Parts: sequence; structure tokens; C-alpha cells
Amino acid sequence: MSVKHLTQIFFSPTGTTRQVLSAIAAGIAPAEIRGCDLTPPENRENFNFTLQEKDEIVLMGIPVYEELIPDIVTECLNKIEGKGRPIVLVAVYGNVGYGTCLKDMNDWALKAGFKVIAAAAFIGEHSFSHKGLPLAEGRPDTHDLRLAKAFGKDIAEKISQKDISVPQISGKKLLMARVLPKNSERIFSRVPDPDMKKCTRCMRCMNVCPSGAIDPGSLKIDPTKCLHCFACVRVCAPEARKIVLKLKLLSKNALKFQTKVRKEPDIFI
Repeated sequence: MSVKHLTQIFFSPTGTTRQVLSAIAAGIAPAEIRGCDLTPPENRENFNFTLQEKDEIVLMGIPVYEELIPDIVTECLNKIEGKGRPIVLVAVYGNVGYGTCLKDMNDWALKAGFKVIAAAAFIGEHSFSHKGLPLAEGRPDTHDLRLAKAFGKDIAEKISQKDISVPQISGKKLLMARVLPKNSERIFSRVPDPDMKKCTRCMRCMNVCPSGAIDPGSLKIDPTKCLHCFACVRVCAPEARKIVLKLKLLSKNALKFQTKVRKEPDIFI
């Protein structure tokens, strides 16, 4: 039995989660793919999602924030009804740790009425990565995407065999994540407000901001809304925005230590 209908639900400010999901979907090779992108604020504000086909498979991808599901998508997730459909859960993290994110996604999926048939934690470039401090730079790379596609093929094979076994999903927070307070990214990085001497007002930063935190007039960022995903920095051609770390010595040393060993994806199937 091949997969006919695949629905991708994802949140991907810098595109890494979307890359991983696309590779997995290529491995599954469904007849039809439907997308539900939770990244733009307007998509979440007007969120109204319903599963359509009885044989629909859901592929969900979320980036890890502080080793958890980002709060910004929680309200949308709680509106989804699984209706007994199979779901594949994917967390993407910056080579530090994915903590309890996958386990929390699994708890949500079961509560929503899905059947979890597979899960995985893949690596994407860390949001704090920049010139002088490369952190999982360029990931997911060719190797990661090849593994993602192979994972998709394994999912398709499991479905073809009508295997509904439930994977044992593990994960725990690192000590640092257990000690730090919520929204700790604000402790370690500044809001990337623009240098207006360099800014060309192309507005790309405002268009990619997943939280609608950028004022269209001044182009300054509301620090209470900013996720510190630095999507605005990544699209700024004149480099009017940049990543500036606070507590530089502590931040750099901690991040370098946590990311010095290349991590490989964890697969649960």
C-alpha cells in the first residue's frame, strides 16, 4: 500500500525544518502533498485546519526552542484533531539538544487523537550561528538530507506493511536547559535592531519575521515578541542586522562546547 495523501504541518522561520520535511516527504513519495505552514503570523491568526482524506498521513516538523516546542505554535496545535490518522513527528535542533521536544510532541499528538508511527530529531544550523561562531553551519547538509529521505522510505515501507507499532520516543533536557529560566535566549543575545545607515528598507526582514515583531515604520523589533530566531538577520543582504551575543565569553564557550561534536539524527520507528 503506497501513501496517497501526505499533509505537512510545519513551523520553520529559517527554512531548516522545511528542508528536512521536504527530504522525508521525497522518501515517502506520496501521490499528493498538502502543506500547512505555521510560520507566517497571518497563517496562525487565521488558523483553521481540518484533515480531509481517510488515508491521510501527517508529517509534522517543529524547530526546538530551549529544548521544547515553541510557545508560538501551541495554540494552533491545540486546534488540530487527529481523528485516528497516522502522524510522523520531526524536531529540528541546533546540535545542542532537543530535550523533551519530541516527547512533548508525542504527548500532544496522542491527546489530539493521532497514531504516532515514527519520529526523528534532525539537526539544523543553530539560530545563534554567525561569522566567527559557526554552530552546525550549513546543516541540514547533504548527508542529513540523505538520511531524511531514507527515513521517509522506511516510513513508506512501514505503512505498506500495515505496521502500526508505536515507537518508543526518548529525550531529556540537558542540565543547562533545566537550570536556565524560560526565554533564556534573551539573556544571551540582543534583539537584532537594524543599522539604519546600512538598511535599504527592502522589508524582507519584516516579511520573514514569524512573530510579527518588526515595526513597519522604524523597523525596530518589539523585544517582547522577538523569538531570537534571527530569520531577519539571515535575509538581510546589506547586513544591517546582526547577531550580537551578551555575556560573550560564557555564551561562546558554552555553545562551542555543546556543538563541537557533530551530532547525527535520532530516529524512532
